[in-house]
Amino acid sequence: MKLKISRNKIIILCITLIFGFMTLFSALSIDANYIMFKEKNPIALLAKAIGFNEIKPVSQMWVMLTFFVIWLIIFVFSVCFVDSYARSKEESPYSTKYLFTYGVILLICLVLSFGVSSLFYIPDNFDIYGLSLAFVFESILFGLLITVFLGLICFVVVGLFINIKNYHKPLFNITENNSIAEPKMEQSLATTFNTTENDKVLSTSSNVVSTVSVGNNLKEKEELFKGLTKIDKAYLNSGNLNLDSTSLSLKKICSNLQIYLANTCSLYYDIANLRAFIAGLAASNLIILEGISGTGKSSLPRYFAKFIGEDAYFEAIQATYRDKSNLLGYYNEFTNTYMETDFLKSLYKASIYPNHLNFLVLDEMNISRVEYYFADFLSVLEYPEDERYIRIMEIPDGYDAPSNLKDGLLTITPNNYFIGTCNKDDSTYTLTDKVIDRAIVINFNEHEDKLDFNKEVDPIILTYQGLKELYINALNNNDYILKENDLKNITNLLKQINDLFDIVIGNRIIKQLEIFIPVYRSCGGTIDEAIDFMFKNKILRKLEGHFESSLKQSLTKFKKYLLNDFSYKLNDTISLIDKYLNRLM
Repeated sequence: MKLKISRNKIIILCITLIFGFMTLFSALSIDANYIMFKEKNPIALLAKAIGFNEIKPVSQMWVMLTFFVIWLIIFVFSVCFVDSYARSKEESPYSTKYLFTYGVILLICLVLSFGVSSLFYIPDNFDIYGLSLAFVFESILFGLLITVFLGLICFVVVGLFINIKNYHKPLFNITENNSIAEPKMEQSLATTFNTTENDKVLSTSSNVVSTVSVGNNLKEKEELFKGLTKIDKAYLNSGNLNLDSTSLSLKKICSNLQIYLANTCSLYYDIANLRAFIAGLAASNLIILEGISGTGKSSLPRYFAKFIGEDAYFEAIQATYRDKSNLLGYYNEFTNTYMETDFLKSLYKASIYPNHLNFLVLDEMNISRVEYYFADFLSVLEYPEDERYIRIMEIPDGYDAPSNLKDGLLTITPNNYFIGTCNKDDSTYTLTDKVIDRAIVINFNEHEDKLDFNKEVDPIILTYQGLKELYINALNNNDYILKENDLKNITNLLKQINDLFDIVIGNRIIKQLEIFIPVYRSCGGTIDEAIDFMFKNKILRKLEGHFESSLKQSLTKFKKYLLNDFSYKLNDTISLIDKYLNRLM
């Protein structure tokens, strides 16, 4: 659960603190002992003019006043907290339940304020209790007057400054029919998608604060989208430079990458995992690197990007991430600017430079629920490459937005690859089937031994178009693509899984198999290894957490089928089955 402290709550808390300070200041001013201020100070003279009697407070009166100020601040802070809690639960903070809560908090604070301070009047000072209340009332009244007076001065000064700064701009935006333009309100939906007139899919979210109606009262794009506009200007100055992509084959890229990581970075990876990583990029734009700490999950995308002449962006996922605004930012109504994130800028830059490979690493992605903050991306990546849009904010018609943010929509270009790293411990969430089905998962469960290579390799330049051509070549190579007999064997295997474990394999995974296996073979692997990898990491892992009594019998039958009737050797899959069987003993 994420509690958001908005700017308006911060303002309320600051005003409360100012009011408390002014109340104490007023008490010192009207103090008839005049230990701090002179007798004829303005506040004391005003009190006399109103007709208030002079009071010479004793220590108990100061205690009562101090307790009032402290509990007033605690009350306001508590109300703000409850309000934020209600909004985080997507409930109205003005419902009967929460109004009753505010009342209870007020009652508790009043009782503690005046009740505790009353203890200081025991046993023989209750005769001055009424005088103490009068002193507190006068202090509060003058504290309120001073606070309002200061607020009016600030309002006038700020308003004058803003109007002087924008004196050359019209006060209102007038439309062609001379009426004030009405702000556009984006509909809050519980569904995941909207469709435009040309059936392009727009990703939306009902609980996202970044989707905001702002009408026509927007600043110029240089102020509203400072970072995105800066990217536009850099592109206009430099242009999209043509890159000469490497002529190496996928197999050579994998072997050179292993040598580069070992010799340059002292990082040691099994060649099978490197092949799976590069083949996985062909099958999905979402790769998940899962396993124990210290096995190089975060280092792989970082140094692979360096190896091909790019940089990887790292987003350290927080436990408080709840919606897409944590990644993409939000429109701040107080400052009238869009709070851009580095994640948003990285996505936008990738849309400006579509031939550059862009790796966005979601570090420790399962420390929060992936379906919360990454839901829009999970959905939009299912659609054709030219129909992947996420709405950043509602923008009025005719607004001069950054070049690749038309109508407030950001295109998720296919050169973006999302790499998630996941640890398996009690502090993280389990990845659900919704996430696993859309991703290629690579497990790092062992620390690799040191590898020694006598040769040196240099980094390469690999563009998105160059990588795409290598993938297309692999998918068109008759030596690598799945033959009719291969498809028949895989179909029978899927049928066995369905019959034994009641697991239905959808078209999404079948499509990934048809892409992953040829590309993996092009990377230097075998068809047995490719099928083994996919079935172990995407299909059999669905049995994790299952302890049904019938599971042991089903696993035994499935292992027998793989050993005796299946045409390919799935060694890792059989090892995982043995692990499950040992757990069920």
